[in-house]
Amino acid sequence: MGVAGHPSPMAGYYRELASTQASRATPQTTALSGDGPAEISEDERRQMIATAAYYRAERRAFTGGSPDRDWLEAEAEVDQALRRRSV
Repeated sequence: MGVAGHPSPMAGYYRELASTQASRATPQTTALSGDGPAEISEDERRQMIATAAYYRAERRAFTGGSPDRDWLEAEAEVDQALRRRSV
């Protein structure tokens, strides 16, 4: 959240980034090795990444850092979590 409980302007940025990434992709699912429910759509995965990237920026009060770096680190974090979930 931004000031006084209002959403931060960065929230819109990360939503837009996730939407842009999703519009470039072809519909598919991500299948991970292991047993259990490991398939999620690329849209779901991108939304998870966008949320994680937003929270990374929020933790540093949206100062410093880089949205691209937030995205890449969030992507690695989400992919690792999905791999662990499928094991």
